[in-house]
Amino acid sequence: MKRRYLYNFYIFLALLVPCCVLLDCAHLSRDVPGVEREESKMNRADSYYHYMKGVLHSLRDEPDKAAEEYTRALGDHRAPYLAIELASSHLQKNDIEGAVAVLKASVRQNPDHVDTHILLGTLYERMEEHDTAVRHYRIAIELEPQLPDPYLLLSTVYRNQKDYDAARSVLEELLCINFDNAMAAYQLAHVYLETRDLDKAKYWLRRALTLEPEFSSAKKDLAVIFEYEQDYEKAVSLYRQYLDFIPRDAAVRARLGNLLLNRGLYREAAEEFETILAQEAYGVDIRLSLGLAYLFGGIDLAKSKEIFLELVTENPDDERARYFLAVSCQEQGEKELALKEFGRITPSSAMFAPSRIQMSLILNLENKTAEAVRVIDKAIAAKNDEPDLYLVLASLHEDNGDIDKSEDTLRRGLAVLPESTDIMYRLGLICEKRGRFDEAIDLMSDILAFDPENAEALNFIGYSYADRGINLDEAETMILEALQLKPGSGHIIDSLGWVYFRQNRIAEALDQLEKARELLPDDPTVAQHLGDVYERDGRYEQALEIYRKALDHAPDDSEIKRKIENLKKMMP
Repeated sequence: MKRRYLYNFYIFLALLVPCCVLLDCAHLSRDVPGVEREESKMNRADSYYHYMKGVLHSLRDEPDKAAEEYTRALGDHRAPYLAIELASSHLQKNDIEGAVAVLKASVRQNPDHVDTHILLGTLYERMEEHDTAVRHYRIAIELEPQLPDPYLLLSTVYRNQKDYDAARSVLEELLCINFDNAMAAYQLAHVYLETRDLDKAKYWLRRALTLEPEFSSAKKDLAVIFEYEQDYEKAVSLYRQYLDFIPRDAAVRARLGNLLLNRGLYREAAEEFETILAQEAYGVDIRLSLGLAYLFGGIDLAKSKEIFLELVTENPDDERARYFLAVSCQEQGEKELALKEFGRITPSSAMFAPSRIQMSLILNLENKTAEAVRVIDKAIAAKNDEPDLYLVLASLHEDNGDIDKSEDTLRRGLAVLPESTDIMYRLGLICEKRGRFDEAIDLMSDILAFDPENAEALNFIGYSYADRGINLDEAETMILEALQLKPGSGHIIDSLGWVYFRQNRIAEALDQLEKARELLPDDPTVAQHLGDVYERDGRYEQALEIYRKALDHAPDDSEIKRKIENLKKMMP
């Protein structure tokens, strides 16, 4: 007879589920080699009676009695279908060795019975006897090469052993026989996922979905790839399609919610988290995420505070929840309470540095700069390997007009964290501000030694060269590389326009600077650069207009004022 066993049937059976309803024994005897001869020697009525009793005991979840009846039905014979039923009774009792013994005896009598080999392979795989499992799956494939199940199970053995070439080869063999097997396409996608070939993984997941449009696991896995590739719209769409089919999968709904949360779609994220809570399938992370959606989306600040307080009350050591409790207090104007909660976060926590930075921000906004500085000084004394603490302390000193202390702080941080490119960059800006151009360039070059794709360092060097009219070809190369890394950056586009201006490529300079101006309409430096190009191009009225707009945003800039006065003198 034509087999219609499904791949999951064998796993299902191996996981303690009794077999199917009784089929007509005479019908089976026509399809299973050797059964006709066996049944002519046994009392078929007696065998049928014990078989049915075994089925009834299985349905009543009485595996010991079921096994006894199946054994009586089997007698001294090894009819494969009865052996499989008896094996299933052993599996109900989690007696894998007993099941294997029954099936081994059966396969000796009936070596060409495909299903027995497949089930034996599944059980040996559970027992981690991988080579034996492979042997039985290979026999099943030889006996019935059109049956997909042994290929799929065999490929799983190879994947579990991280033998991805063998797994791929088995699946490709199956797909040559039946290219329309959705499970084969799905498993092949997972082989490519595990070998980090995402393009091929996507191809085979799409192929699986073409064959089975409601293949929910394929939708979920494809969504995960799109999320990884930052193709968020496709990821969200597929997650939602998956949840339409399996609405109670809290893990996938939480993943969708967090994706929406990270994209700033707070209300949509909150709806997903609320759905999980309504289904009563939640954990601490779901409540925390819901609180974050309420907090950052401004949806319900009081409710967000309530959620974080509940989490902290349940677990006083949950310092993430405590941090966001403090933030929610801060957002509601409860500054003293916020300072208190931030202050309770310990140096061992990942939230320690952010908590002290928030404390310093609160104090500095209240013009308590000395207190803000003390908070960060104490934080560095407690945990001196956090670069952000040095950066904040340097900013506090610089804002207070003490650039020497700012530089000293950054150098102290760099001594502790010599590979911190953030501290190097900030120190380079200080050096440039203090007129030490070569030292600033050296620091930016050090950054590129650690991180060759640091767009900010590339742009800094390129712009600095352009601004001084030196190394213009190198400047252009570095800025173009930075722009490739950050194609939408208005500052880098401004730098490119400026280097074109220095190269006297006026039309190209105008094109880039007008783009930069659209992206950064309030930046006086960008406006001034555009004004300079207009002036060079003889477009004096436009230049004067743009200089005046630049002055609106930098009213104390003497250079812009000088350009305006000079331009007025030139105009009739």
